[in-house]
Amino acid sequence: MRRFFPDETPQSTGGTLLRLVGRIFGDREVSKRAMVGMINGAWSHLCEPTIREVPKIRNTFVFIFNLKEELDRAWEGRPWQVFGNTLQLKQWEESIRPQNVNFDLADF
Repeated sequence: MRRFFPDETPQSTGGTLLRLVGRIFGDREVSKRAMVGMINGAWSHLCEPTIREVPKIRNTFVFIFNLKEELDRAWEGRPWQVFGNTLQLKQWEESIRPQNVNFDLADF
């Protein structure tokens, strides 16, 4: 299993990674701290994922879940808004680096 973050502890069920990649579309740059605060507030009834910034890609984050049910709830609740902007979530295929996830089309 690939690790894209040095201190990452891989979470998996049957080889499926419990991660989503998300990008916020808007003019405002969103810090990891702001994202954590917004997501923990918005998703507190769903889950509390670990959130990582994707290096060198503006407003792009990885959400790491402990349980498949948590990932499913976040995925099924789309679309999400952060600071009035769309947070587009994508399923993350293990073979693709998070920097290379295509956000050209939204999966709503």
